[in-house]
Formats: sequence, structure tokens, C-alpha cells
Amino acid sequence: MSVQHTPGPWKLTVTGGDVMTRGESDVLVGNGELWIARLFHPDSHVPGTTSLAPPPDQVKANAFLIKVAPDLLAMCEEAVTAFENLLRGSGKACYCGVEKGACTLCKLRAAIARAGGQS
Repeated sequence: MSVQHTPGPWKLTVTGGDVMTRGESDVLVGNGELWIARLFHPDSHVPGTTSLAPPPDQVKANAFLIKVAPDLLAMCEEAVTAFENLLRGSGKACYCGVEKGACTLCKLRAAIARAGGQS
């Protein structure tokens, strides 16, 4: 990746109360120096839209998923390296049979590429 994401580990910070209750609160995700995501409190309107934020349980689940994104990316990269080491010397680039892109190694490579902004 040419542009790197904000370094982890990322943490969750809830301001103004519990995300599961009504009231003024935000769920922020970042590394303590930079905030990379703000999840809106349930029942609040997302600025500039007519949309509502997701229900409280989804806000919390989304926040946890975003929080571990750097770890998940690192583990995907490690898994690719492990797969490639297993393939070394076999003359194969992946484990796909007839259908290219169907094996776990190809899917991991594609996910890493998407995380880097490639389609």
C-alpha cells in the first residue's frame, strides 16, 4: 500500500454517556492521537442526510469491528505470507483450480488490495 492507515492499535472512546442509552454521546475510534471514525448515537440524524444512525447494538458492533481493522489487516497479510511460503517451489501462484480468484489465498490478496484502496 502506498498510503498507510492511521497506526494502531485503535481504541474506542464513548463521550457523553453509554452508546446503548439515549442522549448525547459519540463513539470515536482512533489511536489516541487521531480519531479515524465517529459513529453517531442511535436515533440521531446523520448531518447532511435524512438518515438515522443504526440501532444501538449495530453501532456498538460496528465500532468493535472498526477498532480491530488494523489487527485484521495484519493477520490477513501474515496469512498470505504463510500461504505463499507453503507454495514456494511448487510453481503455483495460488490454490485456485479452474475458477481463478476462488481460493482463500486469492480472496485474502483481494481483501488486502481493497483495504489499500484498490478495487
